Amino acid sequence: MFLMILDAGVLRTQMLYRNDVFARHAASEKDVNKSYRHAGYRQYILIHHGRLGLGVRRPVPSCCTWAIRDTFPDPDGFYVPYEPSW
Repeated sequence: MFLMILDAGVLRTQMLYRNDVFARHAASEKDVNKSYRHAGYRQYILIHHGRLGLGVRRPVPSCCTWAIRDTFPDPDGFYVPYEPSW
C-alpha cells in the first residue's frame, strides 16, 4: 500500500498521466518534492475514497501525512495544513 503512495516512480507516472490528461505543465525542478507530496496525498485519497467530486475533500490521516512529508521534505519546513471544504 505504501509503495503506491511513497514511491517516486509511481508518483512520477501518476503526475505525468495527470499532466497529460489536463494539459498541464510539469513542475519546476525546485518544486519536485512539493509535487510529489501533492501526488502522494492524491494517491492516498484515490485509493481509500475513490474519485471525489469538485470541492469535495477528505483528510489524510496524520500518520500518512507525516510519512509523505518525511519522504519528500520541504527544504524550509513549510507545509500547508488541511483546509476543509465548507
